[in-house]
This record gives sequence, structure tokens and C-alpha cells, in this order.
Amino acid sequence: MLKKITNSLLLATLTLSSAVAVYGQAQNVRCNPSGSTIEMRKCASDSYKAADKKLNEVYQKYISKMSGERKNRLIEAQRAWIVFRDTTCSFEGAEALGGTLEPLLVTSCLGRVTNERTAYLEKYFANQNDPSRSDNNDNNLPKVGTVKSLVDGDLMCYATLLDEKNIERRIGASFEICAKKSQLIDRKVRLTYTLSNVNDCQSIEPCGKTRKEMLITKMELIK
Repeated sequence: MLKKITNSLLLATLTLSSAVAVYGQAQNVRCNPSGSTIEMRKCASDSYKAADKKLNEVYQKYISKMSGERKNRLIEAQRAWIVFRDTTCSFEGAEALGGTLEPLLVTSCLGRVTNERTAYLEKYFANQNDPSRSDNNDNNLPKVGTVKSLVDGDLMCYATLLDEKNIERRIGASFEICAKKSQLIDRKVRLTYTLSNVNDCQSIEPCGKTRKEMLITKMELIK
């Protein structure tokens, strides 16, 4: 039980501030980008807090849908990013080491780097098989494509293909599709989809929860 609680706390706090302190401001100080140093620090602090909140929302949105080794690696990547963020902003603050501008430089850096991380995660997952994406709706799924890779996952087979506009798409498929990998890689195929039940648990173990998702269930070779 203690291990489970510890893991939950780790997930909840991965994107929060750590080694580099966000320099605090008096409660009655107002943000003024053209004001005194402490007023500019308040602006930077407010911006960083908003950026950190957004990153937490995006991170939790995607980590909650993942399981197994892929989930563990995202946790590791986020932990490594926190170290990168803190050391990078500590370095940038050293430009005014010991001076009144150091806190402003550090906090401004924290906000900027955090926004960059959020943008990266959103862009990366936009190309993944996220069921909340509009282009994974039935009307937007490619009907023809060239298969580039087929990978067995915990919940489904993951197909990467180039559509007719030569745009790379990553789409879920049935495990039967992955079983035919040797016949399909680098081949142009016609795709058939079926609305399927997919495990919606936080691990690969069955929990009784499922979601509906369009999966590729047939790839017909086009000669």
C-alpha cells in the first residue's frame, strides 16, 4: 500500500518545482512588466505558475492513458526534464549571480522552458493514437496508406503508415494486423476499420473498463 501511495505522489508531483527555487514575492506586490525589479519578478512568477499548471494538466492527460514500460519511460523522461529545467535556469540566472536580477532571470527561464516542454508534449502526442483527436474520427482516418511499421503494444497493435498525402499517421490496429507484419511492411494497403472495445485501465491487467476506438482490422494489399 505504501508503495502504491508513493508512486501516486510521484506522478502527481513530477512537473512541480524542485531544485531551483521560485523566488517568492510579497502578497501585495502587483505585476508590472515596466516597473521595479520586484514587480517584474511578480510577473515572471505569475507566468511560471500558469505555465506549470498547464504542463501538469497536459502531462496528467496523457500519463493517465498510458501503461507498462511506455508509461515508465515517460515518467523517467519527465524526471530528467525537471533536472534539465532546473540546471538550465540556474545557469541563466548566473548571468547576474548574487544580484537582484538573478531571481528574475531564473523565474523567467522557468516559465519559458516549461512552456516549451508543454508545446513538445502536445505536438508529440498529436501524432499519436490519441482517441480524443478529431483526426482519429472515422471520417478523417486514411483509407489507403503505405505501412512503415507495426508494433505490438499493451492494448493494441500500433501501425505507422504514410497516407495518400505522404503524411505519417499512427493508428491503432488489431493484434491480428501485427501478426502479419512480414507481409505488410513497406506495402501499400487499403484499410478497413472497426469500432472496437479497448482496455481503458491504468495497467495491462484487466479492470473491466473499456473505451470505444476505431481500429484497423484489415489491410488489403494494393498491387
